[in-house]
Amino acid sequence: MEFKEILFQIRKTRFLKEKKFFSLFLVNCFLNLSLWLYFFYLLYNIKGKMILEYNYFLGVTKLGEPISFLKIPLIGLIIFLVNSLLSFKSYLKQKKNLAEMFFYVSLVCQVIFLISMLILQKT
Repeated sequence: MEFKEILFQIRKTRFLKEKKFFSLFLVNCFLNLSLWLYFFYLLYNIKGKMILEYNYFLGVTKLGEPISFLKIPLIGLIIFLVNSLLSFKSYLKQKKNLAEMFFYVSLVCQVIFLISMLILQKT
């Protein structure tokens, strides 16, 4: 199935017209957007090196630039896009519980990534 066909089917179905799926989609978008905004905040406001790895026994084991945090929002975006696509395909096969589960998994991942960005910045 091509990307254009998927977009056409999204317009034809009631996938995002259902309140549950639309609200989960919006919350995931908001959390991923906040990940990216916080990343750019870190990138422009922190000068010098940051702690990238900390060991309880050894202390700081790795220092680096804030650009190293790029992988966190990028992985969050990839998980969000893949789970949204899988959710839509499950919805087309009349498996609404599975489609909802994909959105919830994406939501949990976004929250974990946001918390990890906040914790990493504080150390």
